[in-house]
Amino acid sequence: MISTILINLRVLLISFICCISIYSSGIAQNSIVKTELDSILTAENQKGNLNGSVLVVKNQKIIFEKSYGYVDGSKTQVLNKHYRFNLGSVFKEFPGVAIMQLEEMGKLKLSDPINEYLKELPDWSKDITVKNLLQYTSGLPNVTWGNIFENNTVVKEKHLINSLCSIKNLEFKPGTNYLYSTYNPVLLIKIVEAISGQKFSDYAEKNLLAPAKMEQTVFKSEYPYIDRTKMAIPFNSEYKEDHYNIAIDFVLLSSTPRDIYNWFHHLENFKVISKKSLKTLSKEFLDLPEINTQSPLGHLKWNGNKIESHIHHGNSNNYECIIKSFPQEKLTIVILTNREAGEIHNLADKIHKRI
Repeated sequence: MISTILINLRVLLISFICCISIYSSGIAQNSIVKTELDSILTAENQKGNLNGSVLVVKNQKIIFEKSYGYVDGSKTQVLNKHYRFNLGSVFKEFPGVAIMQLEEMGKLKLSDPINEYLKELPDWSKDITVKNLLQYTSGLPNVTWGNIFENNTVVKEKHLINSLCSIKNLEFKPGTNYLYSTYNPVLLIKIVEAISGQKFSDYAEKNLLAPAKMEQTVFKSEYPYIDRTKMAIPFNSEYKEDHYNIAIDFVLLSSTPRDIYNWFHHLENFKVISKKSLKTLSKEFLDLPEINTQSPLGHLKWNGNKIESHIHHGNSNNYECIIKSFPQEKLTIVILTNREAGEIHNLADKIHKRI
């Protein structure tokens, strides 16, 4: 009896020692990874290829989180993880997801012509469906931002809508070709507002940001920001801050790396919309393989019934960001910057190779 107890105690002791050894080995390995990543990213910062914040999450645990460079062009404050960055084109995920929420509730169909909800648009609106807007196959031209900014001291939503309503002819018959025009998500936003009876920012805060636990994400009312608190300010290689005037809050969606991770995590686990809706939203127009087509989610690829990858890049003047999520690896990489350097894809790939 005593010998049996001793044997069992010996087995337990060996198991305990093995667990401690594995745990210690894991800590040591994480420490090595952190050191190597920091070395890589510090070198990129010194070369001028990184001014921003980096977050790496593995198995739902933060394994690396650090900021590099300055808050603004004055070079008087250094960045930290709490600063927000404009998301550029990544903001297009939000109206796309909102549309799918409304579709789930039976408040619209993707096959509906958009003039059913937006009565003030020209006649071409009767030929464009909600699905066309989602897939950038509406035939709407690119936004002439240069003309809009040239003619207005402060660009407001009405200027964008007036520009849209002045379009006489579409670039092609809806559904037959692809053109990555910002007019598409703008009209999706107006449809959400028409159906919900709310400003898009109000709808998003309740139905998109809150479910995804994006507590630090904000819709700024205008740029230059009146309140620069915790805002990373965009600047160029000569440390000159971006100078333009715009007052369209949905274009100025700003977030932190942790909040962006929360969005991707909740979206990919079907906490914001269903798997069926996410599959629909991720479909790209593929009839022209030589064109780099996107969905509102950037590039979300499936392996059967599981998400293989979700990659989205965005930029707005000197703001630039990239998010690379690999759900089957349980890995997400977030890089948000306030000085565009053209190396952000390579940075994300270097991080991915080291994890």
